[in-house]
Amino acid sequence: MPNHHVGHPDHLKVFATPEAADESFKENDPEGVVFWIRGYRMTDQPLLISTLREAGRIIGEYVEPGPRDVESTIAKLIAVLDTQDLARALERL
Repeated sequence: MPNHHVGHPDHLKVFATPEAADESFKENDPEGVVFWIRGYRMTDQPLLISTLREAGRIIGEYVEPGPRDVESTIAKLIAVLDTQDLARALERL
């Protein structure tokens, strides 16, 4: 992830889980910084949107030309989609 100026859509990324953030930074920006606000919970709609965007990003990386790692892609998707917060948000729909 390149360093973006304030206001750029990629300047700040919100992830559904700390694990998803860690995974993204490991692969894209090892020098990046993750802030986790303890006790903060997104409301259902932003959580669902953020989760879908992150899952879409993972799938988008997979379909790009070049080598593919199916196991890694599945593990990333599970980390993003298999969370208690997401399950609860979906139950409330």
